[in-house]
Amino acid sequence: MSAIVARSIDGAARTPCPVRILAVAVLFLATVAAPAEAGLLQGLRGALSDWMFIQTETYLDHGIASRPGVGQASADGSVHPMASCATVIPDAARDYRGFVGRLHRLVQPWPSPESPHQHAEGPQLVSWFRLMTWVNPHSIRGYTTGAYWLEAQSLDAATRFLDEGGRNNPQAFQIHFMRAGAYLEAAKQDRGSGLVSLGPQGRKYLDAAMRSYRTAAELTLAQRPRTDEEAARLGWTAYDELDSRAALRMAVILERRFGSMPHALEDARRFLAALGDDPVLPQLISDYEEGKAGPDAEIETRSLDPHEGHGHAE
Repeated sequence: MSAIVARSIDGAARTPCPVRILAVAVLFLATVAAPAEAGLLQGLRGALSDWMFIQTETYLDHGIASRPGVGQASADGSVHPMASCATVIPDAARDYRGFVGRLHRLVQPWPSPESPHQHAEGPQLVSWFRLMTWVNPHSIRGYTTGAYWLEAQSLDAATRFLDEGGRNNPQAFQIHFMRAGAYLEAAKQDRGSGLVSLGPQGRKYLDAAMRSYRTAAELTLAQRPRTDEEAARLGWTAYDELDSRAALRMAVILERRFGSMPHALEDARRFLAALGDDPVLPQLISDYEEGKAGPDAEIETRSLDPHEGHGHAE
């Protein structure tokens, strides 16, 4: 499965045959479509890609369908946000169907409301994301979430998958941000998390990480909404906000560690002026002004499961 990017047929072979046929048909139509039909087909590609993403969530939840938008996370984050979701199939206390409802719960995947929320293992998901990005090469979450699962199998394949995503979506800061994290992890594997005395390959990975963080940071400054209304219109999520701030911070930290202190300080001030407030950048500015090193490059990039916190769809 780790060859999903280099040999995509291997990954596609693990998805249901009708899905592969439909994906190929959409790709063929997109190739031969007249300009007047392009908009309609793009909508079809987006809809099919979204449907595939829903299938990955259904797989993660062992085939159990939950009602969207009703999960509540605990304040300290100790309880999964989907733990309180009501399933599409109701529990016995709320099910008026009697014997039919009991039979439904017996033959379909269904958990008791008291059962803990657990996810299935992720490796089988990779082929869905390969098809998702074939059908719709502008599926940002197809690339980012697919790379998340692929990275556990092959970091090299994950970086190549994200390279492809960056080529197809050069304005998507999310892809550049995750690509930077993958390359930084590859650099750490070359010489350890301290990034000391990197070899030629490790330095190549580090340079790629720095360029990607820089790209993500500049795109963030151009795209980040200034008001709640603009955020709602753009569909800017809490994850986008977390990732955009992390991109700005990491660009500064790596520039300080491996580039130029004056440039790092200039960037930190510029980024803070754009954000208005931030819990990390003021401390970096203070440390750099006093000549302190500040946080090391061992700082962890966000590695949350991208599926967590996403409302499940029926």
